[in-house]
Amino acid sequence: MDAVIEGQTCTFGCQEGYRLIGESSMTCGSDGVSLSLPRCQVARCDIPSLPSHLKSTSATCNAGSNIEYATTCDFDCQAGFTLMGMHQLSCNTEGQLTGDLPTCEEISHDDDDDGDGGNDGDDDADGDVGVIDDVDDDDEMTAMTTMPSTTETATPPEYNATYGGLTTMEVVMIAGAVIGLLIIINLVIVITCCRTCRRKRQERRERLMPIQSFVTVPPATENRYELTVVGPPVEPPKTDPNPSCVDEYKFPVDRLRGLHLTKNLIDGGSFGRVYRVEAVGIMEGQDTTIVAVKMLRDSATELDRDNFSNELQTMRDIPCHPNIIRLLGYSIAEDGSTYIIMEYCPNQSLRHCLTQMAKENRQQNVNVSSEQLLRFCVQIAKAMEHIAQKKIVHRDLAARNVLLGPRLECKVADFGLARRVNDDEEYIMMSRGRVPVRWMAPESLRHDVYSTKSDVWSFAVLMWEILTLGARPYTGMESGQVKMAVEVGYRLPKPDHCSQSLYDLMLECWIDDPRGRPTFSEILVRLETMFATASTDIVMDDLDGTDSEYMPTSDLRRSSEV
Repeated sequence: MDAVIEGQTCTFGCQEGYRLIGESSMTCGSDGVSLSLPRCQVARCDIPSLPSHLKSTSATCNAGSNIEYATTCDFDCQAGFTLMGMHQLSCNTEGQLTGDLPTCEEISHDDDDDGDGGNDGDDDADGDVGVIDDVDDDDEMTAMTTMPSTTETATPPEYNATYGGLTTMEVVMIAGAVIGLLIIINLVIVITCCRTCRRKRQERRERLMPIQSFVTVPPATENRYELTVVGPPVEPPKTDPNPSCVDEYKFPVDRLRGLHLTKNLIDGGSFGRVYRVEAVGIMEGQDTTIVAVKMLRDSATELDRDNFSNELQTMRDIPCHPNIIRLLGYSIAEDGSTYIIMEYCPNQSLRHCLTQMAKENRQQNVNVSSEQLLRFCVQIAKAMEHIAQKKIVHRDLAARNVLLGPRLECKVADFGLARRVNDDEEYIMMSRGRVPVRWMAPESLRHDVYSTKSDVWSFAVLMWEILTLGARPYTGMESGQVKMAVEVGYRLPKPDHCSQSLYDLMLECWIDDPRGRPTFSEILVRLETMFATASTDIVMDDLDGTDSEYMPTSDLRRSSEV
């Protein structure tokens, strides 16, 4: 134990997950009396009384309970009510929940008189569900009108009573014969439908399989080493070094619960949508698993469909990695639509997290740690090193395309633009579509050439997003201005709270000649070294929250100044 002198001030803090009890700063007085040290207590959150009709699906998160730091609580509503707000909250280091408790709103039945069968608001938004309910109600009404009235009074018939000249026994025999005939007809229909569905599934499976060449073998009298190939050349089969990740990707679509429900929509883009649903039996040892299902909109273009198909194939080619979104399977609907089933990340995208951090940092509600920001960079670098080793170029690496797992672990996602590179380790884009100009390297902007080194450029822009807590690169500039600025050598400026050594790494990734940029393995080594001294490479006290404001062109750095 060290002694302190008069007038010396000691500052105390706790490790992550603990909160300080007592004074955080103490000064030694002239009397020389020993200081009464504060203590650290595990951060815990109290669960308040739940709003009406709200229930917790977690056993430890009932009303009045007390949960520890990083514990996650799931909430849901009783039947007949819809959830308003976040369905998942966690306990932070300040001993507070990460948001307000959600509420439950009663499902409206105002449109029952219009013949919608009593659909709730979510079902009204989905036209298919409303049609199904209408048909069910019509069938029910038809059945009710054909049933004999129970209020009519009639005397029980005698055993030998006749009906239209037939005895009771004859009526029973005729009815049995009719019922038996109906059962036989139904069995024939069911068997025919099953065979038709099986044939359609086989046809869809063949359409989904990669295109293979047809090889004609010449007769034995000819040279047995000469083959006539019809169609595109066959690529060598790809072997997965980790086949235990996912053995079978095909998954029945009828075992996806909650698909197409508006309340389960978690992301909707211009050509695709992502839903949070339950998958029955998709994970070994689990009855149901919460998954994310990605699908195309009906308005998607042919290029969008090609990118969607390419995303599924690319995810199948990448072996499992803790920092890459995991493919759990795919399903094909009766209409031929394909659904990509992925692991569910409850904390949304990295960009969303960074913008929330920036907002809370400006309001001084939370202290953003430099270790957390560097941890994001290290995890993404590990994922990109893994992708580069498989000779795959991502082409759309940005904070919006990185998801966060339950413990804020980064998972690189969105492989719609990803492509395999050839032996020259370059990919030349032949088609035209949407491209992320603000994250693109000069050679991609000039010649549509992509490589792992162009991903290195994008990674440095992503690092800049992380360090500025979600600032938009080249804020205030149009796409054409960004291309011109990059062409003449301008680079994004150094954030005030970033060390020169960390910014030098970013500038090396922004060298105009891709051959001069570091590899992801080299980047990872340097970032892991900096992580040991994260507080000196990222000084959060210098972060004033103005980095997201417009940065004029005159403040940008030229690459020639590196």
